[in-house]
Amino acid sequence: MIGRLAFFVSNNTRLSWLVTVSLAAVVGLAAASTVRSVTETERLSRLGVEANRQAIAIMSQTLNGNLMGSVAVLGLLDEEIKAEGLWGGVPTHQAS
Repeated sequence: MIGRLAFFVSNNTRLSWLVTVSLAAVVGLAAASTVRSVTETERLSRLGVEANRQAIAIMSQTLNGNLMGSVAVLGLLDEEIKAEGLWGGVPTHQAS
């Protein structure tokens, strides 16, 4: 088998080089595609982690900030406190 291959290569030098270069190009393209895919997956993963981190930071600022604390203290979130402050009585809609 190896003898036949060596005989073919020695008799068809140009064709052998063409096959060799073509095979090297295909392997190189496959490797580049794999590296690009892995890199893209890693970047997307890091982007997702950063987006989650930023979302938590924004949520923390809005829910735990001074303004939300003031709103809660003033009773602007509680219907009963709002009703008593505005009308001096019971809220307009009771919880069942």
